Amino acid sequence: MLTSVLIAVAFTPDLGEKAMVRLINEQRASQGLSLLRRVQVLDEAADWFAEDLAARDADLDHVDSQGRRVNHRIYDFGYRAIRKAAENIAYGSDDAKGTLDLWLKSPGHRRNLLDPDLEDIGVGAQVSPTGRVYWVTEFARRHPGAPSLPLSPSN
Repeated sequence: MLTSVLIAVAFTPDLGEKAMVRLINEQRASQGLSLLRRVQVLDEAADWFAEDLAARDADLDHVDSQGRRVNHRIYDFGYRAIRKAAENIAYGSDDAKGTLDLWLKSPGHRRNLLDPDLEDIGVGAQVSPTGRVYWVTEFARRHPGAPSLPLSPSN
């Protein structure tokens, strides 16, 4: 129990989210892939879903408490003209590197991280009341000609 309390105190979602984007883009660059742009509405969707999972201290499920999956959720947050979307969720590690390592060992999660057709990313991380850190990454690409969206201030 003490470990959970220490994790909750030591973990800072904003720093973890920035680290996650940096680590994912480093991994993509090492594979010769383009870097993902951090888009504000995807950050908002990812953060909301991480908070939703943490508030429920839920087992992992890509359906949120409102019954939405990734495409519907990111659309509701303002990411329109969706050409492709993907999502990674996790708990079990309180840092970005540990979570990324878990995703890289999973074929489906690795495919999302290294998908050359994806251009944009949003990241959210939240701590549950029991100290479990929930991570959400939203990946997407819009149709050509769609109006641009604001990048996250921390991009």
